[in-house]
Amino acid sequence: MTLLFSAVYVLVNLLVDLSYSLFDRGSATEMSAVAAIAVPKSVSPTVQRFKDALRRHPTAIAGAVVLLLMVLVAVFAAFLGTVDPQALSPIRRLRPVGAEHWFGTDMLGRDVYSRVIYGTRVSLAVGLAVALLATRSAWSSAWSPATCAGSTR
Repeated sequence: MTLLFSAVYVLVNLLVDLSYSLFDRGSATEMSAVAAIAVPKSVSPTVQRFKDALRRHPTAIAGAVVLLLMVLVAVFAAFLGTVDPQALSPIRRLRPVGAEHWFGTDMLGRDVYSRVIYGTRVSLAVGLAVALLATRSAWSSAWSPATCAGSTR
């Protein structure tokens, strides 16, 4: 378990370092005389604000990468799963981790790896629904008649 946490820690640090190197403008000593004379490339204010936000919050990149990986696993679950996650096989119940069953099997003989892969779909659907409901609730409470009437407490 410690190895897993260490690997995640190293991955997050690599992503943070990558984000700093991607969005670093460079110091004045690195600029050549030709670059100082050249006309700067026009950048839209929206792109500039986005780059600044990513530079200030590099963990957003790590979160986006994890979310993207989860979405990819959910989309390609049919190709990543080894067997049907609902298929019962009482003969193969409680099998240990191995080449045939990567995460082993449960009490009913179902492949745990396939169930985890297909479970990402449910997890993402629940997370999206909760986020949308929370946003809707916050939006409706912010625009309630009491708030708009200017009531102060």
